Amino acid sequence: MNPIILYDNSLGNGEITATDTGTGYDADNVFDLREYTYWVASSVGTKYLAVDAGGVVYADTLGIAGHNLGTATAIVSLESSVTGAWAGEEVERVAGFIPLNDNILLKTFSAIYAQYWRLKIITSSIAAQIGVLSVGERLTFPSGPLAPTAPYTESIEAATEVSKAGNLLGVAIAYNPLAVKVKFRGLDYSWLWGDFKTFWDYHGKQLKPFFWSIDLDSFGAHYLRLSSKQTFSTPLYMGLLRGDKTTINMTGKCQNEPEPETESLILEVIIAADDLTMSIPCGDLGVYDAVIDWGDSSATTAVAYNSAGLSHTYAEAGAYIVKVSGTLPWLNFSSNSTEADKLGKVLSLGSVGAMSYQGILGGCSNLTWLGQMGTEAFPDVTSMAGAFSGDTALANLDVSSWNFENILDLTNFATGVTIPTAIYEATLISLAAQDVNSGLTVDFGNSIPESDAAMAARTFLVETKSWVILDWYLGPKIKLSVPLATVSVGTVVT
Repeated sequence: MNPIILYDNSLGNGEITATDTGTGYDADNVFDLREYTYWVASSVGTKYLAVDAGGVVYADTLGIAGHNLGTATAIVSLESSVTGAWAGEEVERVAGFIPLNDNILLKTFSAIYAQYWRLKIITSSIAAQIGVLSVGERLTFPSGPLAPTAPYTESIEAATEVSKAGNLLGVAIAYNPLAVKVKFRGLDYSWLWGDFKTFWDYHGKQLKPFFWSIDLDSFGAHYLRLSSKQTFSTPLYMGLLRGDKTTINMTGKCQNEPEPETESLILEVIIAADDLTMSIPCGDLGVYDAVIDWGDSSATTAVAYNSAGLSHTYAEAGAYIVKVSGTLPWLNFSSNSTEADKLGKVLSLGSVGAMSYQGILGGCSNLTWLGQMGTEAFPDVTSMAGAFSGDTALANLDVSSWNFENILDLTNFATGVTIPTAIYEATLISLAAQDVNSGLTVDFGNSIPESDAAMAARTFLVETKSWVILDWYLGPKIKLSVPLATVSVGTVVT
């Protein structure tokens, strides 16, 4: 991904309200660009930072700095609304995720115009804290920096005391300064003197901080400002502006390494007062060696599919985040409808040594959301039968990036599920491009392909791979061979 900057906070001039606020930690603090002044919730639970932008604004990126959302094991999401009623009409723009640490957060999403926005935060043990919240349009560089380029340089700002003999007596580290220097060649001059010059005039040269990522997919993000020695210039050749040898210097405080892709299976479970016990149903397959963090400061281990450590009793009702790490060969919610009904969200399927996806999340009628889907290839998995069958409340099933080449059984894969059209079409096209096994039967529920490319992919799977695909495909489009105006009773149209 090319470098990006988020500096234009579309919500900064809006009216912000919070569900609740700790004394001295007003919600307005999140718009002052300072990481060290915070909004802090007065309690745990589900909290909202809602903003009326005062008019329709354009946004495609979310930035958060100076937060404790990783420490708080928070579930974070971003929503927008056309009315501000927040009565079911809202649309999720950034799906719920759990930050793995308290580093800078920078999330991109499909561009949208909206007047009303809100950040949703769910915590169970620690009140949420946010220093900077920004939602706006990112500035994307048209190309990457010249190689070789270091993502950043870290140094030390400290006070030391040294004896006359040269021995170090004491150290007080203030912080770790961070410097970023990137060079570009051949940047389009219209971009430099248009988009980038706007950033320079209204933000950069005023030394206001901004969110930066050299490559969001690989190196995470930082919250920086331009160096005070930065200049804006670009060469002029033969009367034409050219973006050769453009150098950008930035500085700030060091952040840790970007969040790694999570390897844990992460579930949100809803525990009712009349049943405080939660069990993770598993199948008799392979070797188990798992650690389960139940989200209430307790943990157990499991060394078999029926280990006592796969069950836990909570002290009180509520929503809990359960993390499973290690090896869990066969998660099988379809085998226990009572436990399946307690599953609200899957934040990550992780990478826990799965050997079967048969019934993995089947029968979870209250499951509304799937987050990170884990490893895209499944070398040890051959069955996905009933994997999502009966998950009728699930609205974002996306397996378009999965590798199905080893799969031998897809029976009842997503019976009763409606996959969004664009995602379903991408899934069919992906399947047709893979060397999948022939003769499979797959149920994609109520999903409907519409594009020519998706219907061609579906036809290939059916006719060439001998698949039986169950969905709501209505057949090829029919083109009238005679004008509608000439059709009369008894006319056969072909």
